[in-house]
Amino acid sequence: MRRLTWALVGAALLGSTGCLEHEETLTVHPDGSLEVSYVIHGDGEDLDQGAAAQPGGAPWAVERTTRAKQDGKLEHVLRARAEFARAAELPACFGDPESALTRSTELTVTPSAEGRVFRFSRAYGAREWAPYAFAERRAFPDEVKALVKQLGEFASFTDEERGLLVRALCAYEQAKVERWAEAALAVVAPGADPGRAALEVQEAIRGEITATVDPAFLARLLADPQEIKEAAKGLEARVHRAAAAAAARALELGPQREQALREELARQRRVFEVSEDLGDEAFVVRLRLPGVVLRHNADEVQGDTLIWRFTGQDLRDRTHRLLATSLDAAK
Repeated sequence: MRRLTWALVGAALLGSTGCLEHEETLTVHPDGSLEVSYVIHGDGEDLDQGAAAQPGGAPWAVERTTRAKQDGKLEHVLRARAEFARAAELPACFGDPESALTRSTELTVTPSAEGRVFRFSRAYGAREWAPYAFAERRAFPDEVKALVKQLGEFASFTDEERGLLVRALCAYEQAKVERWAEAALAVVAPGADPGRAALEVQEAIRGEITATVDPAFLARLLADPQEIKEAAKGLEARVHRAAAAAAARALELGPQREQALREELARQRRVFEVSEDLGDEAFVVRLRLPGVVLRHNADEVQGDTLIWRFTGQDLRDRTHRLLATSLDAAK
């Protein structure tokens, strides 16, 4: 399943889902400088409104075009290129450094009796996902998963099936906010007993959902799927406010720390949204090093080019590393 959120349901029912493919090429020159280029292509809405940021601004030269695919659909293509004097100058991320996908790149050039040894290393930061995978399994048993896979046929669902889907989405939303609140409290009130606020937060979230997802709410959704997006925004905002207020009361936090808690709760949400957004995106990284490649963990070698292929799901709960070593015997 892809992006089990209210927003996904609205998008799927209205026919606007897609994914992005990221292609990056790094060419390392003998002096240790690098030329880096990106080609990102896919759905225009994902490119413009996705949570994962793209290259932009200095020193990137960016071009945006569109092209028609074989099925007649329009594909958006973003090309970006930049040069760097050394690997340490490559940006670790695009967008907010506290939530964006991180990619730390290192390149060392060491003289040896045979020539110069180039050691390349890149580490993609692990994206927390296990708690959300657990929450997904709890909220979406097999019968509900089947409904999610048939969202395009939402109009043919019975009222019972639609209600079942909405309640599953509510359960998943509650589990996510509980997780964000727990993580936010660890930052804002380190040392506090998280269990002291857990039940109050849970009850506050459940109360907001129960008060919102009433027969009138369901009736609007069943009549017009477009309502889901707007309804989700309002519900999510109220749930966040209720969770922060409940935690603040339980731990007797003052106004300033409650505001800090709200801000940290929002940040935890952004981190999650980036991980979620990356889940169905594909990555291809190509690397060219001077000399002869001695060792690597690439998936494929084409001539003098090392190629790694992975997806956003490969970045969940683990650091993903690209490694290569070459020897340039040129004098």
